[in-house]
Amino acid sequence: MLRLRDRVGELEIVPVQGSRPGTRGWYLTHRGVIVATCGRWYGAAASSAEAAAAALDALATAEVLTASRDVTAPGRRAAPDPRPALAW
Repeated sequence: MLRLRDRVGELEIVPVQGSRPGTRGWYLTHRGVIVATCGRWYGAAASSAEAAAAALDALATAEVLTASRDVTAPGRRAAPDPRPALAW
């Protein structure tokens, strides 16, 4: 995230349209590589574009922590998947 923040001017917003009418979103690329996606669908292209621009503005001034923190409310954590990763 630190490298992305420092390269906000190089990020490109790519609009997408979902499979159902009224579902629009976006993702960000850096030199052709997808680096972030929106977390929801928007009903209007203008709303989607506004959210993408706001995400870039926020990223440009974001304080990025070096450690992660759990933001899941106590008692709401899902049980761990007992299957090993990539078990398929």
